[in-house]
Amino acid sequence: MTPAKTLYTGSYDGKLCAWDFASHPGVARVVAGSTGDARLDTAASSDSGLVALGYMDDTLRYAEKDAISSASAVGLGAATLSLDIDGSGTTAIAALTNDDLVIVSGGAVTKVALEDTKAAPSAVAIDKSSSSSSPLVAIGFKDNTVRTYTLNGTKLQPTGVAVSGHLREITYLAFSPDGSLLASGDAGGKVVVSDAKTANQPTRRLSAHTARIYCISWAPDGMHAASSSLDGHVMVWSIEKPTRPIQIRNAHLGGSSSVSFMSNDTVVSTGADGGVKVWAVTF
Repeated sequence: MTPAKTLYTGSYDGKLCAWDFASHPGVARVVAGSTGDARLDTAASSDSGLVALGYMDDTLRYAEKDAISSASAVGLGAATLSLDIDGSGTTAIAALTNDDLVIVSGGAVTKVALEDTKAAPSAVAIDKSSSSSSPLVAIGFKDNTVRTYTLNGTKLQPTGVAVSGHLREITYLAFSPDGSLLASGDAGGKVVVSDAKTANQPTRRLSAHTARIYCISWAPDGMHAASSSLDGHVMVWSIEKPTRPIQIRNAHLGGSSSVSFMSNDTVVSTGADGGVKVWAVTF
């Protein structure tokens, strides 16, 4: 979901669609330049509306204003497990299926070797709240840990901060809108909310899902988050009342693959059933 409320969805046939919820709710347009030979695996939006797209053919592409630029395609060497792009749309970070971590900037791909761990990366997130040229980056690993770093060009400097509480590999990460909180989800269905700077946890673990977390999204108010899972459910959480989530059970047959807030009280989800659903929530 872009800041302009355009939702991009991809399917197994490689087709990319754009849903303009701001002007034409419920109407999808096929994005020009969609590939018909590769499945879209991951996507991330910048504040400028530029969307980074990770395809199963090991390429990273960019979409903007309902078109994919073929000239922007970058070979990564493997498909993406997780992908994020900074607020300006100039730098993307991806965890790959071959256990590499790469930074993409200016069309160049740089493989990153981390100083503080040899664990394989499985999830990434960039704090888009800061105008700094060195934003905070969170990386989740297959050894069940989450660590934060400062992005300096094509290097990641460890902050020494690590999130605890997960028992399975990390599958998704998301910073709150103001960058103060970090939500992390794992393969066992657990969501942990931590202070992004200290890793202190203001709430207990958010436990309601029974399978892998696919996506986490924050509401604009920064006080609510939504999660989607392989179990097919969508959960909407209050940071102040973490034990009482709004449960949208069986939202999608076969798994709820993504969830995004359109406003503080409206959530849109997608799933393996090919559906795009909009939910009104009342706290």
